[in-house]
Amino acid sequence: DVIFLIGDVTNDGDRSTDQQWNRTINRFQSIFFTGTAPKVHVLPGNHDIGWHYTVSEKSLKRFEESFQTPHVRLVTLDDHQVHFILINAMAFEGDHCRLCDRAERELNEVLE
Repeated sequence: DVIFLIGDVTNDGDRSTDQQWNRTINRFQSIFFTGTAPKVHVLPGNHDIGWHYTVSEKSLKRFEESFQTPHVRLVTLDDHQVHFILINAMAFEGDHCRLCDRAERELNEVLE
């Protein structure tokens, strides 16, 4: 019914050029987003956007736009009434940086 990819869609997305990124994402989408495949939910990994302190706005935005994914989101499998909270693990160091504060806000919104 559903596929969860829990990070590292790419090997070096945090360092790739836009052209390299687009080529990788187009290939990924041709495999997983065929229209007949199950619903796919993608989370970023350190190879996609960098480690906590090295995540640039560019790599984060590029990933979010490619997969329409926030730091935190609730996914419910309606047929089974099963709930998942998907979290960008790069954003939970708890140090109140821009990533952590945003993720904590989004998590609180999901939990309300």
